[in-house]
Amino acid sequence: MQYKISLTISTPTIVKFKGRDVFRCVVVASSPLGLPKEIFIHQRTLINPNTLTYQNEFCAVASPYELSLYPVDEPNVDDDPGFFRKDTIDVYLPGIEIIDAFTEEVKYQVNHLLYLLCKLDDLSEEEVVSYTSCDQDATTTSTTTSTTTTPAP
Repeated sequence: MQYKISLTISTPTIVKFKGRDVFRCVVVASSPLGLPKEIFIHQRTLINPNTLTYQNEFCAVASPYELSLYPVDEPNVDDDPGFFRKDTIDVYLPGIEIIDAFTEEVKYQVNHLLYLLCKLDDLSEEEVVSYTSCDQDATTTSTTTSTTTTPAP
């Protein structure tokens, strides 16, 4: 199966955070093929118990397992901590060099996700090894089963 996804990395903008200028970086995943566009893991944490104010924080690019484990857009109410998937990363970073390193790492991790999904497809191949007594060499035959591994949307 073929896997594909597009990333749109916005031009960093300067915003105020705790009285300081920082850069806002937004990455959006779109146009997926063979996987959901919600590939970014976020965690919802309670930041003020008096007002029940929550904050969503980007954590990582999902693994193939996490694509099927975590819900989209909202965490399960019974989960603590509450992880979920989104198609967007929206972070504040202190400098251009850090933004550059961050976006390169996101691109690398997304590419690695696609690689892992392809490797999972390779696991659907079945290998049959036949042995006969007194033979020095075994005969190996590879066949492809009809099983496909597609992450849950």
